[in-house]
Amino acid sequence: LASQAASVSGPIPLGAHVATTGTVSSSTTTTLFQPAVGEVWQVMGVSMDASGGSGSVTAVLQYTDGSSNDVRIEAASTSGEAEFNITSTAGPLYVTNDLFLEITTSSVGAGENAFFNAAVIRVR
Repeated sequence: LASQAASVSGPIPLGAHVATTGTVSSSTTTTLFQPAVGEVWQVMGVSMDASGGSGSVTAVLQYTDGSSNDVRIEAASTSGEAEFNITSTAGPLYVTNDLFLEITTSSVGAGENAFFNAAVIRVR
């Protein structure tokens, strides 16, 4: 197989990773995970953890190509822990360098902080 061909034996060994945004404390758009050029990763799960204040955090998980072109995957709102329901999509979620994951927070309660995690595994 060519080096850029899909793996016929499954994910690449030792290729799993948990990507995180770090702390988000305001309404903003943040890159959650963008692989290196030529890499393809499958998203296994995405969660958020909000704490520290009053109110809740509302966020949208989305694909982006780095411009203003975004495709919504799922939204969630919580004052604690929440998972994004990525199994509601048509199939597995894959990310590349030119089509990657972003989080847009549209409502952050007073004093509230959140961070977002994505479990990903490299497939090419």
